[in-house]
Amino acid sequence: MSGKRAYLLLSIALTSCEARSAPRNDNANGPPSAAPAPGKYRHVRHSAANWITFELDLDKVELMLVGQAPNDPHTFAMLGPFITAQNRELVMATNAGIFHSSRMPVGLHIQGGKEFSSLSTADGEGNFFLKPNGVFWVDSTGPHVAPTESYSPQGPVELATQSGPLLANQGQIHKAFDASSTSLRTRSGIGVNAKGKVVVALSEGRVTFYATATLFRDILDCPNALYLDGEISAIVASGLPAPETREYGGLLVALKKMAK
Repeated sequence: MSGKRAYLLLSIALTSCEARSAPRNDNANGPPSAAPAPGKYRHVRHSAANWITFELDLDKVELMLVGQAPNDPHTFAMLGPFITAQNRELVMATNAGIFHSSRMPVGLHIQGGKEFSSLSTADGEGNFFLKPNGVFWVDSTGPHVAPTESYSPQGPVELATQSGPLLANQGQIHKAFDASSTSLRTRSGIGVNAKGKVVVALSEGRVTFYATATLFRDILDCPNALYLDGEISAIVASGLPAPETREYGGLLVALKKMAK
């Protein structure tokens, strides 16, 4: 696909002010009966909330993390020229990772195979330090989510982002999460499902950590999943309403893989 076409697709996602509807699965707490096309978003209903979800097959989609290198885009609007310059087609993009107000990563951040910030095992306040926290990374064996203490890449790491808390680890929900919690926020997360595909989800309203964790484990079939961000979370894709303009320290970008 031409760079012009890729830019037009992204522009549609970024500039549309009209809310668009998409097929929803309104069956109680269950995925739709038909699997979506690779890289296509779908809406899921879980725990009295609606969610936007993506299943990304890395055989067909290339993931990249941007935001820390010189001249990197740090807003969704800046992604248009960035993708056009590479003559690529956007599948989706979302903010990923926890950052200081200076947009410097709090923990591990690897993009394009280069480490910009090292793994953090420090204690502190805030979601990042709600232990166990964890890492999402892609190495030569594929995508992974694991607790920070278990981060052990096999071969070169193409990208990695550290965040917290860990939503689920080997099917176990984070011990601090409570099904009766009244702490409601917009929440996003990332996981790896039983098929080895990357799954990204964003709530369309305010939800608990427990609801987010059970979404990944019970509905999206991800025994391992990591919280990405809260109230400032957003997703860009063709067909979705444009998010607010914000600056981020890290954007996880999925591009359609180029034919060999």
